[in-house]
Amino acid sequence: NQKERLQKHALFWELLDAVKVKKLVNELTTLNSDSQIIPSVISKIKSYEDPDSFDSLRTEIMVLAYYKSRETANFKVKFEPQIPNSAKKNDILLVIDGEPHYVEIFTILHDEIERNNRRLEDMVKVRIEEINNNPFLVSFSLFSTFTEQDIEGLIQFLETKIADLSSTGQSKAELSFEENDSKADIWLIKDDSKRSSSVGMIMSEVRRMSTDRRLKNLILTKTDQFSPNTKNILITHLAHIPAHFDDYENALLGVEGVRINKITMESTIFRERNGAIHDPRTKRIGGFICFRNWDYTSRIKALNPNADNIITDSAFNLT
Repeated sequence: NQKERLQKHALFWELLDAVKVKKLVNELTTLNSDSQIIPSVISKIKSYEDPDSFDSLRTEIMVLAYYKSRETANFKVKFEPQIPNSAKKNDILLVIDGEPHYVEIFTILHDEIERNNRRLEDMVKVRIEEINNNPFLVSFSLFSTFTEQDIEGLIQFLETKIADLSSTGQSKAELSFEENDSKADIWLIKDDSKRSSSVGMIMSEVRRMSTDRRLKNLILTKTDQFSPNTKNILITHLAHIPAHFDDYENALLGVEGVRINKITMESTIFRERNGAIHDPRTKRIGGFICFRNWDYTSRIKALNPNADNIITDSAFNLT
């Protein structure tokens, strides 16, 4: 059961999957050649027991082993380097032709915003079902400004409106719930076949940000992990979420659009200047790498021309 599953170390479930075991063994075998790296990796495996943190660690191990297997005299890999003039550490250090490049690895396991939206929806549904003498079918749409603290206010608003509509004999209404800001839209339709004591049917949605906007916001949360005085690379792993490379490219480089010449009818593809790469907060990041579904060989890469510390093409090609 779920309780028993949560009590076991995440590695236990990893070992039940033959494909995952083979991959992990190969990666640890690669890392075992470095006596400075492997003790730290084993220590982290022991301490990262829950599935979310373990999946993030697995991403680190996979990327670390990938680069470790490609070490040369001019390409060296270190684990959890100390950031210069800071108490913090980054995940990996790549020393390319003698120059350090600090790497932070960011695993997006699931969409926290989406999960929170669903939780709010369920909480609102439960409270609507508790409204007495509701003969209406209820449909609602929550705005991104709606929070858990707004639920009781919404229910009181609904109870008042349902009572008013019932007393005046109105059969439908379109309502807007606002408390200093727009919070939700509600639609009520009376169903004459329903008993007055029955609970109305509930249809719902949460108005969400687009995937690329959510990814952009997540990218921006990682900028403080880097020193402003070093060459930095952010690696993003899209795991277990319904996101595509198009979404990541839009989040990073700006939303792609098409311009059509009205005279020649020729089309030109362009990108709006609304990506994370255009945001001043990403100036600390010289290069971006993204991959999905645990396949690092499928990664896409982009240099940041606006970075404070520019990474050369030749160095970035080796990543």
